[in-house]
Amino acid sequence: EVLPEFPGGTAALLRFLGKNLQVPEDALEAGQRVKIPVRFVVSKDGSLGDLEFPVQADERFKKEIQRVVSRMPKWKPGSVQGKTVSVHFTIPIIFETTEN
Repeated sequence: EVLPEFPGGTAALLRFLGKNLQVPEDALEAGQRVKIPVRFVVSKDGSLGDLEFPVQADERFKKEIQRVVSRMPKWKPGSVQGKTVSVHFTIPIIFETTEN
């Protein structure tokens, strides 16, 4: 089985998230960090869908994650025995602020 992959790999995904994710205003105190797992399906054509949040999360964070995921380019789809398949994929999204 080959897992789906963001174009350019994990490093490119981290750069994309770092460039596009914004901490919702007044959602975190200085120095605070919140980790929110997000689950989605990478379809056979590489498009993303069926976004889910397996843990309770503030709506402001969920909306920001939905905004950024909707802007992601198509992923390289997963495969099993050489056949392209849709795959559920989970990644942690981390929001953090710096100390003042």
